[in-house]
Amino acid sequence: MPDLKYTKWNHISLKGHAHFNEAWVKARIVEDTSILGLGKSRVLDIERGQKHGRLDLLLVDDEDEDEDEVKWYEVEVQLGETDASHIIRTIEYWEEEQRRYPNRTHCAVLIAEDVTNRFLNVLSLFNRHIPIMVIQMEAIQVQDSVLLHFTRVLDTDEPPEEREDDIVTGATREKLQSRSSEVAMGIVDACLEMLRQIDPQINLTYGQKWAGLALDGKTTNFVRFYPKKQSFVRIKARPKSRDEWTEKLNAAGFEVPSGGEESVRFRLYQEDLERNHDLLLELFRESYEEYTT
Repeated sequence: MPDLKYTKWNHISLKGHAHFNEAWVKARIVEDTSILGLGKSRVLDIERGQKHGRLDLLLVDDEDEDEDEVKWYEVEVQLGETDASHIIRTIEYWEEEQRRYPNRTHCAVLIAEDVTNRFLNVLSLFNRHIPIMVIQMEAIQVQDSVLLHFTRVLDTDEPPEEREDDIVTGATREKLQSRSSEVAMGIVDACLEMLRQIDPQINLTYGQKWAGLALDGKTTNFVRFYPKKQSFVRIKARPKSRDEWTEKLNAAGFEVPSGGEESVRFRLYQEDLERNHDLLLELFRESYEEYTT
């Protein structure tokens, strides 16, 4: 491993900069959307015309292919300090796209250089009712190079289908398997076997898009399973330390998306069951113990 050397860096203010302007920032995002940390999203449209103006960027994460799983990000970029007009514009863009395409999952995204505490508090209140995400952007000069660093300072709340208190009527295993796959449901069953090594009383419950857990007849979703048509299961677990488990799972080859919630989320395939059996059992055990204590 080569020796690393300390290099002094300088912060650059992009607002009013002659070269590194808003168009330059958007071009960098279009080149590589992963710099925002929004999963495997891609650009669907740029400067999209709306009745309230032009939406800077429309990103889409449609990797799951299921129409009702497609996620759209309505992105507004602002140089300098956050202000009320950009916040309102971000929400208006989100609302119009949601009204046009109600069968998509929409998320408003505001990117700004300086997110003040005042407006962050206001956005946190909106966040209870509107899926809005705030990303702080920083431009850094290192010698003759300029870097862009993005930090998520406000994350979206859990989408409605993932809430712990949803009441689902008419949901059955058969219906869940019809919208996923037999292989994916087999992965869920294998995970249940692991969980029953921890507590034999654990059983499965079913929602429209997920399989949860019940203990002694009570819903206990310290782990949830989202079986997919593509023959994998998205796992959502709540261990004691999210950061620690993010590192463990990433080291084992899983991809854990960033986010502010306390759970860890990752994809589980058939081959992972044997290859990572002990790690999965440890995760389930810690999540169980965190719930029961």
